[in-house]
Amino acid sequence: MLNIVVVEAHDQLRGEWVDFLQRPGWQVHGVADDAALEAALLGDAIDIVVLDLCPPCEAGVGTARRLRAERPAVGLLALADRLADGYDTGADLCLPKPVDTHVLEAAIQVLGRRRQSRAPVLWPDRLQFTTASDDVLALAPVEALVLRCLALAPDTPITPDALIHRLCREHAVQTRPDRLDALIHGLTDRLDAQPAHHGLLLTVPGQGYRLGRPIRVA
Repeated sequence: MLNIVVVEAHDQLRGEWVDFLQRPGWQVHGVADDAALEAALLGDAIDIVVLDLCPPCEAGVGTARRLRAERPAVGLLALADRLADGYDTGADLCLPKPVDTHVLEAAIQVLGRRRQSRAPVLWPDRLQFTTASDDVLALAPVEALVLRCLALAPDTPITPDALIHRLCREHAVQTRPDRLDALIHGLTDRLDAQPAHHGLLLTVPGQGYRLGRPIRVA
């Protein structure tokens, strides 16, 4: 399921787009400006941002360029009067305004498929994790096992007890909840330190741990 943020200053138009884009089962949030976008990005892991570059939207070209520099893993779909203006910001796709909602939905589907094909890859045997840009993160053996377990259940949080049971049953790894929590938080900090990995590993209060977006297991 894609997690999408729509940045549009016009309340009515933003509401229409959010309602329409929820039909395929996507999780869609509508925000009006740059500050609200930043707040959304600090919450759940976001897959795609739909960003209106046209006035009077306050989140414009500068926001698009910063988003591309700081969060390269987030798909960026820009809406602009001139397509060149959108692509100059580093947007993955750009559509002219006014945009037909069905065209917008189709563009998001294309961008979602692109992101899936560029999903990060976990190499358990090599104890490595790589991104589409070939950045490599070395992993401890238990870190690789945890990511593998989470990759097999990408949409559902796994409770600490369930994860400990799976590690013990499938990989003969013994650990305690406090040690697992420390391991998860340490791995999260290491992943979040690299923009391409930011938001990949999430702790869901009261539920457990899950991936912020899919990864492939080689």
